[in-house]
Amino acid sequence: MTYTGAQMFMEKLKQLINCNHIPLINNPTIIRERPPFQLLYQELGSISIDEHQNLEKVNGLGKRFTDAVEKAQYMSISFYAVFALGIMEISLNLDDVRRSLESVKVEFISMRTNNMKMDSSPRPEKS
Repeated sequence: MTYTGAQMFMEKLKQLINCNHIPLINNPTIIRERPPFQLLYQELGSISIDEHQNLEKVNGLGKRFTDAVEKAQYMSISFYAVFALGIMEISLNLDDVRRSLESVKVEFISMRTNNMKMDSSPRPEKS
């Protein structure tokens, strides 16, 4: 998933969080799920475009980030579709997805910090 794709998903999350004027969204079931949507939105928003581009360059981290965002997107769409169709009462649990995103972010920051330490370490003098 590109950074633009993640941004588009964030825009949809923001609509679910803030659109009280749309009757389908201004519903007790949707309102009950707003806190998990807000936490997910904050977690995604904490990753800048530069970090996202760098994640793509690091083996494994870009894929893990993409997988977590796609899982969150799938869960959110499924939740909304099941709710909108009135098929059944549904609850949304995004904790696992948020933990995955946090793990990727922590690992990325750790790697970046280690790289900065290596770059600033003293170099042997050339004679």
